[in-house]
Amino acid sequence: MYTKDEQNSFCDAENVRTSAETTEYLEEYVTDTVSDSLSRVLTVTRYEKVYEDSTISVAQTETGNASTDKTQGERTAYTLATGDETQYIYGNGLISERQADLTLYHHYNNLGSIVKLTDAKGNVVASYTYGAYGELLSGDRSLTRFLYNGQCGVMTEDNGLYYMRQRYYNPEIKRFVNQDVVRGELTNSQSLNRYSYVQGNPVSFIDPFGLSPIQTLYANHNFDHIVLAMAGGIPFVGAIPCAINSYIYWKVEGDETKGLMWACFAGAQVFAPFAGTMIISSACMVGAGFFCYCDGYDEMNSSVENFFDKCLEAGKSPLQMELSDYAEAAGSTLQCFAGGLMMMTGSLAMVDAIHELQAAAQMRSAVTEYTNAAEAEVVTVGGEATGASVSEGTTALAVYDPEFAARQLLVDGETSEEQLRSIIPQGIPNTFVPTETISEGYKYNFKINGKKIEIKWHSEDLNAASNYPGSNSGSGWTAQIKIGNKLLGQDGNFYRKARNVTHIPLKGGE
Repeated sequence: MYTKDEQNSFCDAENVRTSAETTEYLEEYVTDTVSDSLSRVLTVTRYEKVYEDSTISVAQTETGNASTDKTQGERTAYTLATGDETQYIYGNGLISERQADLTLYHHYNNLGSIVKLTDAKGNVVASYTYGAYGELLSGDRSLTRFLYNGQCGVMTEDNGLYYMRQRYYNPEIKRFVNQDVVRGELTNSQSLNRYSYVQGNPVSFIDPFGLSPIQTLYANHNFDHIVLAMAGGIPFVGAIPCAINSYIYWKVEGDETKGLMWACFAGAQVFAPFAGTMIISSACMVGAGFFCYCDGYDEMNSSVENFFDKCLEAGKSPLQMELSDYAEAAGSTLQCFAGGLMMMTGSLAMVDAIHELQAAAQMRSAVTEYTNAAEAEVVTVGGEATGASVSEGTTALAVYDPEFAARQLLVDGETSEEQLRSIIPQGIPNTFVPTETISEGYKYNFKINGKKIEIKWHSEDLNAASNYPGSNSGSGWTAQIKIGNKLLGQDGNFYRKARNVTHIPLKGGE
């Protein structure tokens, strides 16, 4: 069974175009309806109509325009000239067309609309620009019939209408010329207007079926955004995935707002090392996680609702549905989960970075006090300076060396609880756990410039007192100061393994 629409196009029962006819030509189509969800025109053969002189007469109207005399009551007689065949080649959508010896390659934007045509040598044959709703602003329409959404098989008619399989779309009025056969939903007010195009969102959606909006070919980058967003939270090197995410949003999906946002994240990651702190990187992770979560949240609600609608339509429980039916809902749910995880991880990293800054401030203060004291104690004996070096302390303060600062806690091979607490950031919990041989103590772990620091002091170790009489640890309260993987000794040197000298006696330890 074949039907004829208002544009004199003949379609089969599945609304696949088989031919089109005007007063000037007849076109026949060979269409593939099996290989893809979208029907694909493989060849178009165009026959020009050649009219017999005796069957047509032309009359002049008062305005000077020509009009055809239809008084005979029958179709004007004509013959068909030799047909010109155009072949269409597909990959991920329509990629090129060939007529005789000329092959034109299609280049698309994020909506699948042709922006350039090139020949086999890469020379640009034509360029096209469009308005927001598909209005052709520039370009030669005669070179190809696939312009706006052409990659998805939307055809451009001679009168400027777009053939979207079920219906014709008029870009000038931004409406379909006839109403949608699919009724809208009360929960989605935009869908109740059955003439509107993609429910008023032509930036992110297309409608190549003429039935309902679908995401553009390049819009479904959820998984890409999830991976790039998570990688974007990695300190410093996260600038690269942030920049890639910015490009996808801005250039591929056409979302300049999100593209600019991710560009800012990339810039922040680039300058984070120069700021000397992890706060910027952790803030980037929190921000990236927040936008990743927001992106997925609305889509998750919609996709979950669509999933249950499918269950109702199929009369099945969720457990009886195919695995592919879960894909959309699972992807957006994963995006929300990843965004929440990034926000939590970034927040914890930010707290850690704040503690690090506090430790840095306290250590700088300790180094400053030491430098001032050293300056006051410098004396000259026989023309030579003795005592601590002012320049040494000043240099350490400038480069901020945690090992140097830790050495300043030593006084004659000993330290005190007051000195130890002076460099421990506020809010760091005491994680010491008593044992059978050590009854009391304190233990604090934190970071400075990414370097792990552990400071602890405890009461006499009964095991050391029994096995190693006279040892520091077995004789009273001692402290251990660990910078990275090295332990500070009484002599000011650092050791990789614990030994008696790394158990520093604590003055006044009780």
